[in-house]
Amino acid sequence: MTNAAKEILQELRDALVIFGTYTFDDKGAQEVMDFYSITSSLRKLPADMVGKILKEVGEGGEDGRAESLRDQIYGEFQEMPDDWFEEVGRISGAEL
Repeated sequence: MTNAAKEILQELRDALVIFGTYTFDDKGAQEVMDFYSITSSLRKLPADMVGKILKEVGEGGEDGRAESLRDQIYGEFQEMPDDWFEEVGRISGAEL
């Protein structure tokens, strides 16, 4: 697993401990994590690498919350070039 995926998943686990599952489920990752930092750093990477990281995040468990986080991160990339966005989605399995 990539270090980036490990760090994102650890931040998810920390947010679940601090804010609880209800707040994560109700408000979303944008409210309980340093979401901007995660998405801005991923935007700087090639699509294939981001796809791999998001795929690993989605496989991180946490009762489906890792998949939800993967999809929320992916949704933040809609303004990226179409080919970049589509490749990330294809590799990661993320859905909007």
